[in-house]
Amino acid sequence: MLITDTLKADHRLIIKYINLMEKYAEYDIKCSAGADDSMLMAGAASFFQFIDEFAVTYHHAKESVFYKYMEEPGVLINRNPLPMVFSDHSNASERLADIKGAFYSNNVAELIAAVERYVVLSMTHMFKEDNILHAMAEDRIADSRKTEMLKKFEEIDRQLDIRSILEKYNNLFFELQIYYDKKYRQLAKQSTKNINWRVFPVNSRIGRRLEMA
Repeated sequence: MLITDTLKADHRLIIKYINLMEKYAEYDIKCSAGADDSMLMAGAASFFQFIDEFAVTYHHAKESVFYKYMEEPGVLINRNPLPMVFSDHSNASERLADIKGAFYSNNVAELIAAVERYVVLSMTHMFKEDNILHAMAEDRIADSRKTEMLKKFEEIDRQLDIRSILEKYNNLFFELQIYYDKKYRQLAKQSTKNINWRVFPVNSRIGRRLEMA
């Protein structure tokens, strides 16, 4: 097992949630949803719960250990991507705060825009970690240090009860996906005459996806 396998596994679950959150936003765009009938508003608390408990608390706890080993002498010889990584984390926290702010103010349009900004940053950040930072770690961290790191990951798993966390959030994802599928089937049965496909800027990430639909 590579030391970064567990971090990449976390990313896969985070990406599933982020992609689904974006689908909720796309649904609201297609329906020109207001606060009372917004799918994203209805599911936001569940997405917040996952991000706060799994991504921020659990995943970042392991990443904090990982970064300490990356900062050891001799690991980051030619280039150091960690400042960029830390900047991404700071920006992600700010964009998550924007999402929560829009949610608590019942502003669907701003909620959708904030979700889009968060999605773009998060997906780009995880791609860079998976394909640059993790590769550097596997290549440059000594085997003895990798063994120590894995033991620390295992200790975090025990302390936070990762089995219960994974069961909880795999089940929650299933529920959120079922809710989305049900609402989208209902939407498909309705006439498309009143659907506003242009409510979101076409040059945005979500707008481009709807343009291609």
